[in-house]
Amino acid sequence: GDVRGGGGAGGRGGPGGRGGGQAATPPTPPMQRAAADTTPIKSRDEWKRKVMALVDEWLELKSEEEAELTFTELRPRGKPGEAADNMVEFALEKVMENCKNDGERLGVAQLLIIMINSGNLAPVNFDGPVYMSAVEYLSDLVIDIPTIFSNLAIVLAELIKIDVV
Repeated sequence: GDVRGGGGAGGRGGPGGRGGGQAATPPTPPMQRAAADTTPIKSRDEWKRKVMALVDEWLELKSEEEAELTFTELRPRGKPGEAADNMVEFALEKVMENCKNDGERLGVAQLLIIMINSGNLAPVNFDGPVYMSAVEYLSDLVIDIPTIFSNLAIVLAELIKIDVV
């Protein structure tokens, strides 16, 4: 047969082929991020959705670069410090209420530590969520989530190790 070097689409529909007249498929362009949404985030529900999406994406991809980029895009959409405070509050809420297992809880702790090390979060961002929200409501939540103390302890232990809480 005809043996030529090089790639090319070849075969059905490609150059020299006798397919159904379809054009060769162009190469897939590299992943590109859509332009960042700059609409101000006005509600707690919207902050919660955005933070939960960031955490879920982190748990799936484990990409520090992607997580930091996503967070950096959220920051200007709120008041100063609002993105960081919401990041901590809703990440801890996920840990307490709806992580599938301890591996996911440790993954959330890892994400928070990455955000601290990159300067996106500071210990002050943990004061309200940890001491007021989480600890204050634990006794109410334990009725619905019997493992809530151990769920939270997994993440707090990691944060204590690096002297954040």
